[in-house]
Amino acid sequence: MWKPESERVGTVTDISHFAPLPEGKPSSVEATWVQPLELTSETAGAFPGKIPLGYIYTAGVAGSRFYSDLAKGKVTGTYCRACDAVHLPATIFCESSMAQLDVNADARDIDPASGVVGGHTTVHDDYKGRPLAEPRTLVQVKFPGTTGSVFGRLDGGKAELGLRVALVTPGKVTGPESIVFKPVG
Repeated sequence: MWKPESERVGTVTDISHFAPLPEGKPSSVEATWVQPLELTSETAGAFPGKIPLGYIYTAGVAGSRFYSDLAKGKVTGTYCRACDAVHLPATIFCESSMAQLDVNADARDIDPASGVVGGHTTVHDDYKGRPLAEPRTLVQVKFPGTTGSVFGRLDGGKAELGLRVALVTPGKVTGPESIVFKPVG
């Protein structure tokens, strides 16, 4: 049912409510397919121009500890007493209980050779959209006893769900693109 015409603004909120058809009365309205609008700079209302944006990404306290440990070949999460879970990557608060966590006092070491592939994909472009010389396999790695996962590149072997993997000690981690796993066993 529509709102009174004087209250309509031309959006979906002009519908006041839905009501079932009376029993046995066929509908006089037929459903029709509406082609979705292709989003372009014209339909999105974009205009040419340059907006200078500069930014520096920081991983934050927990992320800094997490990446620093990865560079040493360690996988570290943070333990939350409220929900009895180890969060990976390390975090300074628990999304379930909203408890504040301490990345040092609540740090828990996780066996870097105990990873299991939970998802994977093959990419043909780098993170800036430039073609790669060879496709790369990216994996989502879960670790037993943790909540969350780590993303990285798989070196060697064929990616498949459940594949056991270990973290390769990178020596330096410049971001997610330098996290590498290799099959084990």
